[in-house]
Amino acid sequence: MARFFRNDEYCTSSHDVPIFKLAKEALRACDFPLEESQAVVRQFFDPKRFEHLQDSSRPIAYLVAPSTSGTNILPRIVAEELSAYYPGEIVQGWATPESRTRNALKSSIRKLREPAQFNVIPEVVDRLPANARLVLVDDEVTTGGSARALRHGLSLHNRSVDDVLSLGQSELRKVNARDIDRVVEKLQDPSLRPAVVGVLGGQLKHAANYIERVLNDNTRLEISAYFVAEYARLRELGLAYDEPARGAAIGPRGPETAQRQDRAGAAIPAGLPGESGSVRGGDYRAEGRSIQAFAVVEELTKLREQWSAAGHIERPGIVRKGLGIVDELGGPGRTGIPLRSAARDFMEGKGSVDLLTRRAAEHVAAHSTGQILGKGRRTGIDR
Repeated sequence: MARFFRNDEYCTSSHDVPIFKLAKEALRACDFPLEESQAVVRQFFDPKRFEHLQDSSRPIAYLVAPSTSGTNILPRIVAEELSAYYPGEIVQGWATPESRTRNALKSSIRKLREPAQFNVIPEVVDRLPANARLVLVDDEVTTGGSARALRHGLSLHNRSVDDVLSLGQSELRKVNARDIDRVVEKLQDPSLRPAVVGVLGGQLKHAANYIERVLNDNTRLEISAYFVAEYARLRELGLAYDEPARGAAIGPRGPETAQRQDRAGAAIPAGLPGESGSVRGGDYRAEGRSIQAFAVVEELTKLREQWSAAGHIERPGIVRKGLGIVDELGGPGRTGIPLRSAARDFMEGKGSVDLLTRRAAEHVAAHSTGQILGKGRRTGIDR
């Protein structure tokens, strides 16, 4: 039986990724010499895998994935091979990595803490024809994290990638409902399902595998907070995914769907604590507590980023704003004081998100039934 080499957006030349990785590491040790690199690409490159490109009625632009090390020339060589069979413009220098640490050197949990991020160069992208078929070219795709970050960067410039082509890719199957079920079960919080779908929907299966691999009692709160924050970011960009019905395909949010959900209220909020529109009888209070804790972490994460970029004069005001958000929770002093301390340390770059998430969860859990927040404030209880 022929192996599956293409889905609706990803297409690869080879599934012999372990062998390819060995060849790639040997090239890396020698700083990717040109002739040897060309020989490796030709060893794994099969032009027949990309025959769908010949049917393109639009001019093709091959966007070469940037190298985090600055030395990997394999994506450029792959683009040259593609262009020889299916003519198109080869575009380099259209994006730059924010970090020089290769994803392959990061642990699974570190990939969540430090996702691949790129800066798109507008001067290069803007000169491409408006009707160009944008084809992202990389040498290797595993979870698709780098490809996803590059696509998101392009979306901010109103451009979209039509294809992601690679020399080697481990898996083309995307996340399905069973994968979502396993992640939500390990998170032990059913109310997080919309966030898990919103983040993992449309991603390659290996993206879910990486999360499952590191999801345990020690990382559960941090990964839960990650899903909440990432879902909020994707919703803002219009890139979050929906699960319309049980068993149905997971797909992107359309504008109409997004508007309906935003009007009705989403189970996982993007704003301040207590802004959840999910009201499901007896489940509401427990889910509300969980959502409030993660929403606090999300807001303080934004302030931490502002604090890092701010001057000494502005920083105290940012910390006061963050502590104000914490104070909105009310609650008993025995949990409020540790939360304020963790929040201050976190905003000033001295504390971990693990500790902050744990303190927020402890504080919210200490609320009495009448203290569950509404619109960011306690209800019916005076301070």
